[in-house]
Amino acid sequence: MLRFYVRIISADGDPQEVTDATGITPDRTFRAGEIGPSGEPRTSTVWSAALTGVPEVPRDEIFGWAPDIVTRLRTLVDQGWRLSVVLAPASAEDDPDMTKGFDMPLVRMWSSLRTEIPEWPPVREMSEEFVARDLAACGVRLIEIQRGTGVPPQMAARIATVGPEEGRQDQIFEVDDPDLAVTFNRAWHTAAVEHGLFSDGERFLIALEPGVDPDFFRAREESGSSHNPRWWEMVWALVELEPGWDLGGAGSRSRVLGSHGHPAFDLSSVDGSVFIGATWWEDDTLSLMVLPHPHRADILRVQALRILDGSTLDSENDDLRTWLER
Repeated sequence: MLRFYVRIISADGDPQEVTDATGITPDRTFRAGEIGPSGEPRTSTVWSAALTGVPEVPRDEIFGWAPDIVTRLRTLVDQGWRLSVVLAPASAEDDPDMTKGFDMPLVRMWSSLRTEIPEWPPVREMSEEFVARDLAACGVRLIEIQRGTGVPPQMAARIATVGPEEGRQDQIFEVDDPDLAVTFNRAWHTAAVEHGLFSDGERFLIALEPGVDPDFFRAREESGSSHNPRWWEMVWALVELEPGWDLGGAGSRSRVLGSHGHPAFDLSSVDGSVFIGATWWEDDTLSLMVLPHPHRADILRVQALRILDGSTLDSENDDLRTWLER
């Protein structure tokens, strides 16, 4: 288990000063050997206090007393104390000097905590090899994984929340239709062409939730920091159709383009001018959804503002702002 610590360091300070200023009793104080910027050895006094043993709570706790503690510590900082937050092993016995922790200096501390949760252990990347292999079985070539496109993938994933009054168009298919794969493929491609999904030949974007990668999903489930929003960050796969593509048949068996044996996906044109989605309903029908000009849909704009209000990822926030300003 990992815990957040406040760590305050000074070359020659008295740790009692910190205790008096914060009103917090430290877990420990010690003299730590360090290497200075010019390579010279030096020794510092380190004062540290664990905030809590529950990973989700410290961030709120830090925000709760941040303005007050910074004010109280201002004189200490002016005297040369360095304030940081450390995400480190749970006990001093694991790492006495907390050298394995994630150290966040004062100059980055507050702004960083407002935009991201420190990544320790680090969030692994979704396997592009897995995505490429999964898509290749459907006749779709992965070009690259993309972030920062100005089109939020989580908005494409919400196409089913938009009603027909805001421009959504549906084609319905019976899932027990023996010709479903052929019929669906024909309908999907016709809709893609008519509504401008393709660019540069037959390129488009597929919204990816990284959990489609089994190894990523397993790592997320086992992570002690799975609350970190980067574990849940949606991204785009820029792809291109290959000869013999099959979203209705092979796609239904894909983890990227299918779910429970049915086509299931959220797509966008590269410029974000149209979203196309597929989903299975409980009445055993399959819906092919098209939403032109999705940035104009009021329900999506409301959801985008709500996500933006609670988001902690810079890349996500930038995409949402760009999309809302269209």
